[in-house]
This record gives sequence, structure tokens and C-alpha cells, in this order.
Amino acid sequence: MRTLQVGDEVWCAVHEPSRQVKLPCPVCFGKLQVTLVLGNDDEIVLPCNYCSKGYSDPVGFTVEYEDVTSAVQIRVTSVTTTQTLTGTSYEYRAYRQGWESGWTLDPENIFETEAEAVARAQQIADAYEQEQDRRRGGLKKSAHASFSWNAGYHTKRAKAAREEAERHERLATLCKARAREPKATQPIQ
Repeated sequence: MRTLQVGDEVWCAVHEPSRQVKLPCPVCFGKLQVTLVLGNDDEIVLPCNYCSKGYSDPVGFTVEYEDVTSAVQIRVTSVTTTQTLTGTSYEYRAYRQGWESGWTLDPENIFETEAEAVARAQQIADAYEQEQDRRRGGLKKSAHASFSWNAGYHTKRAKAAREEAERHERLATLCKARAREPKATQPIQ
């Protein structure tokens, strides 16, 4: 990679395990309220209780954690050059709107093209996942049971989790099918 100058725009490979992301509320879809249809077909508009926290008002979103692997275009804001007997090294810093502070960029994660940065980000994510697998030394449910017993246990739990997910998908589909179009009524104050 060439030596960068202040103001250069480059692509940086980024892997953020467990980054907090805001997703639209799956119940009110950001509308902050839901309509309850009573048995006599009266409708009551209520604040969404899914995206509210405790006694707080609904916010229209939920916060979840997900792994984010991406390429980010950044502008170099400072370059520090260090010369030693072994050679010259460069430290690049960048600031991007929305970041709390500047970033010190690792030269091996800086690229001229987005495609190169995406490929590197995926390598970082793969290495991270391998390291997590290595650290999962407590992989066995029961330390006294054999690995084959533990493999059977985890296979059974994975099957149960898939079945539970399918059940919840069916229930969500039924709820959506039974939902009615809201009538033009006034919410109860």
C-alpha cells in the first residue's frame, strides 16, 4: 500500500463482534402504538408495550446485538511518521462523523478498493470465529461425559431450537392472519 497523506480517502476493513444495532419494533413497526380489537369489534389504541422499557414510553425500536463485517470509507485526518534504525513506520488516524473519537488505523486493514477491504474484513471475522471456537474449551455440557455424548446432546438441543423457531413462525403467521384492518375510530385517552 502506498504511503497515505492527510485527506486521502481509503477503505478500512471492519469487524465488530456484538455491535449494538437498533431494529424497528416487530410489534408496532415504529408507530409506537397498537390497536386492540375487543370481542364486540370495538377498537382501543394502546401504547406498544413491546418496545417500551419499564414505565417508559414506547420508542419504536428494539436494541439487539449482531456481528458486523464491512468496509468503511474513511478520510485520513493525521499521519505520524516514526523513523528508527530499522526503518520508517506510519501511523494513520481517521475521524468519521458519528464516531465518538478518532480511529488509529491498522495499515494491514487499509485498502484502495472496497472489494479488498470487504475480503479482509471477512478474513478478520473468520479468524475471530476460529479464536472463539478455540476458547470454547467448556464446549461440553457435562465435563465428565464423552465428546460423543456431548455431540448428541448439542444435536438434540439444536433440533429442539429449530422446532421451537418453526412453532413461533407459525404462531406469528396466525397472529398476522387474524389481525384486522383498523377502523376509523378515535383512540381512548
